[in-house]
Amino acid sequence: MANSSEPSLDRPRYHGLDALRAWAMFLGIVLHAALPYMTSSDRANWGVVDPSQDATLTTFVLWVHTYRMELFFMISGFFSCMVLRYRDNRYFVRQRIKKLLVPFLCWWPLVMVSIEAALVYHEWAHYGLGDGDGYWVTLAGTLTSADYWSRYEPTPNGGNYGYAHLWFVHYLMLFVITNAVCVGVSWPRSLQSLWERLVRASDWVLGHPVRIILPAIVMIPLVAEPKWVTFYEAPSSIRPVFRYYTYYGCAYLAGYLLYSNLHHLETLKRDWMWYAVISLVAFPGIMIRDCIHPQFIMTTQAGARHFFAHGTVTPATEFGAADQAFVFPPVGAFADSPVPISLAESLLLIPPFSVSLVMLSTSLALFGIALRYFDRSSERVRYWSDSAYFLYVLHLPLTMLLPSVLIQLPWHGLVKFLVTTVATTGVSLVLYEYCVRYTFIGTQMNGPRRRPEAEAVVSGQRGLDEHDAATAVGKQPDSSGNSPQQSS
Repeated sequence: MANSSEPSLDRPRYHGLDALRAWAMFLGIVLHAALPYMTSSDRANWGVVDPSQDATLTTFVLWVHTYRMELFFMISGFFSCMVLRYRDNRYFVRQRIKKLLVPFLCWWPLVMVSIEAALVYHEWAHYGLGDGDGYWVTLAGTLTSADYWSRYEPTPNGGNYGYAHLWFVHYLMLFVITNAVCVGVSWPRSLQSLWERLVRASDWVLGHPVRIILPAIVMIPLVAEPKWVTFYEAPSSIRPVFRYYTYYGCAYLAGYLLYSNLHHLETLKRDWMWYAVISLVAFPGIMIRDCIHPQFIMTTQAGARHFFAHGTVTPATEFGAADQAFVFPPVGAFADSPVPISLAESLLLIPPFSVSLVMLSTSLALFGIALRYFDRSSERVRYWSDSAYFLYVLHLPLTMLLPSVLIQLPWHGLVKFLVTTVATTGVSLVLYEYCVRYTFIGTQMNGPRRRPEAEAVVSGQRGLDEHDAATAVGKQPDSSGNSPQQSS
């Protein structure tokens, strides 16, 4: 892996990838704001579901879900390799603990309580949870119930409550530990040669877009089991799931190998469109799993409540009819029932292959687009990138509470989705600006930041100091006031 003993140098700034990382985080807000308005949502898998739902929005969100977190892990792997190329292993681990783990441990309990508060409010306000008790009494009863705490018990497929949407930090820290061990251990020469061959192999794969098919085939057995059968999966359980570790670990490794073949950034800038075409061609392969494993969707209003499936809360969980349906709306245009079992068996490997291929090709296409069209310095992008982690941490309770407030309004689902997205982003940015960015919290997450007016004062004072120093040695500053020039 990258040599951690190299001296510290000024690292390049990949502005396009900063923008891409912030965009990947923002898509998390978009995805969760859209869930109440998707045709495939019910109250059993997502607590807040609006009667007004939109098939186009559903298709868009399911497309985003095929690559968003994989893209994020690929970007993380890329920047991890860069840090280790310019700084040592200890610095790498220390920075990841400071910027990821410490904020996560502080925010996690607050976020989990906030999510439950939003869900309980929705059930209390619209479905009679609490049998007439007040909201706060109902919330306290839920948070102290055995049913609530049972949701944190690990499950084999990683599908329990656990870390909710913050599961990605859990897995990212596992990759950081793995990465640090791989860099810090003195491996036998044979294993070092194996790594060198892997770097050369990735160099060959990146040389032509079509070659991305080969690693996608290799990844088939590494794809997490839920991704073989469903669109709704997130390994939020406290206990990590090995096949999620291997699957998302491949995305992290892909980013690491990309930095190890840095010359191929120009290749991606040139060939991004071919990767996009491969992604579009492979995407229907993911939809095939809908024909193999159609889902059961509860009726919107009468379905079992989110995580209240054991009947241990008051009032007892109500159960409604469940209809077998295709999750992906376009599938309904070509089929009206699952394929026969004999055919399903022959199609079984297509979905995991397509999952890997779409993930890799879409991520590389977006790398190329970001580097080709957005690789320039921008204060707005830098601000957005700095705020992205906080916005992602905060957004989920808001994207549950706001749809609950809007549920009675006779608006189209797309309108409510836009209102939820804009309002969630706006509230989060205001809180980031005034409660996080210039406080010890922001310093912990992104390093110290000065308010614009304070930065202007500091810059002005620096210019005056340089002017005084130049005058003292018989020099005069140039027109910019930055560097003194020899007087004539």
